Amino acid sequence: QLDEHSSQPSRHFCAGPLSRPRASCDPRRGCRPGMWSCCCSKQAAPHFDYIIVGGGNAAGYACKEFVEQGVEKGKVAVISAESVLPYERPALTKAYLHPPSAKVRARLPGFFTCVGGGGERQTQEFYDKHGISIVQGRVESVDVAAKSLVVQVPDLDSTLYTYGKLILATGCRPRKLGVIGDGMHNVCYVREEKDAAKLVSSLEALEAKSKVVVVGGGYIGLECAAALVGWDLDVTVVHPGKHAMARLFNPELAEWLEAEYAARG
Repeated sequence: QLDEHSSQPSRHFCAGPLSRPRASCDPRRGCRPGMWSCCCSKQAAPHFDYIIVGGGNAAGYACKEFVEQGVEKGKVAVISAESVLPYERPALTKAYLHPPSAKVRARLPGFFTCVGGGGERQTQEFYDKHGISIVQGRVESVDVAAKSLVVQVPDLDSTLYTYGKLILATGCRPRKLGVIGDGMHNVCYVREEKDAAKLVSSLEALEAKSKVVVVGGGYIGLECAAALVGWDLDVTVVHPGKHAMARLFNPELAEWLEAEYAARG
């Protein structure tokens, strides 16, 4: 049987009846409705012409570009350890942290990519429409020579995938403090949507004028500090440099910026 979007036999294969997906097919592996073959087979590794590893900004915009370039359905997969679709990550330290009294509080699906660039908000319907598979899992290993990778899908066995082109769009992680107490419940690191949700939950449990310390004087730290002032909290920014935004601002500009922050509490 041929794949419905190609004149060539599908490179995925399901054991069992070829006229329908197996009952054991799991969408977390990238299986899509209408596929006679899927990623749940033990007989052959699922193949995609393009695999994107990471579920942040770059992944969403790459999918947009593939669609605009006319890449065929079934050729692209996104593998992300997060349980949500690709989204505009900068929102996590901006409107996501606004207090309950704010007129705007960013929440998904409101900031899925590519709304930050004025494009379409790419919900699940977008990916289904264009035949892009979303796989929730963490890449355990990559074999560049064999053009393959192994993905650990939650509650399932590891799955081998093969690819034509691989896009690594994982981004970076915040550095841990590495001090006693940095694992306590009220110490929050912000990278993913679930991290920002934990921070908001912690803020909601605080009383007015509670003390909050933000470690980091770059974009992310200062954005968090600006948002937290709206909660009527006593906010202090701690950074290792001579002034905030040390890698970008000269001393005069940094002094002006710090004065503006101090004037707003």
